[in-house]
Amino acid sequence: MGLSLTGDGDLRARGRTSGGIYGSSSGLVTQEASFHINTPKEAWRESFFGMIEDVGDAADMFDYDRDGILNLLEWACGLDPTRPDVMPGSLVQSDAVIEF
Repeated sequence: MGLSLTGDGDLRARGRTSGGIYGSSSGLVTQEASFHINTPKEAWRESFFGMIEDVGDAADMFDYDRDGILNLLEWACGLDPTRPDVMPGSLVQSDAVIEF
């Protein structure tokens, strides 16, 4: 009896029903439910694009609003990917290092 969480995101609950004489056990009941907990980026995608998948308009490497800032950078900077923005800083490359 109890709850268990499987590796594939299933939550299993088991319990015994009681009845009969002296509350004897009369059966085993098992209920299973699937769930998914969004990552912060998935929640951001869902709020702006209505999907959590990294595809199409919601893809990390796509610039939905065509402002020159990829969706991934819009997410990282807390910007709205559906409205053109100005980058809130600048990127500077020095050899193999990129600084923001």
